[in-house]
Amino acid sequence: MQKNTRNTCILLVILIVIALTSLICVKVFWEKHGDYAVVSSDGKEIMRLNLDEDTTKRVESPYGGYNIIEVKDHTVCVKESDCENQLCVMQGKIKESTELIICLPHTLVISIENK
Repeated sequence: MQKNTRNTCILLVILIVIALTSLICVKVFWEKHGDYAVVSSDGKEIMRLNLDEDTTKRVESPYGGYNIIEVKDHTVCVKESDCENQLCVMQGKIKESTELIICLPHTLVISIENK
């Protein structure tokens, strides 16, 4: 009887260690998306920003004006723009390949591309 209890405890400890290791691996590998924010103007790619690296970039429009793009915590947004309607700023943060940020006055499009 004592041997069964001891074996059960050992098995339980092994299962807990496996579960915790699996949880840590999933968290580490799934949080690092490896995705990119692709910034385009007039249908031409201007730059690619890695969503794993927080950064801020200023993009000058070929028609005058600018957008400040911020990558932070695996998301991208237009932090600031000098366009009149500010719709690109109001679109907020995106992180999925199905989302876009568009600034029509500056012909700017930001999309997410999966690695």
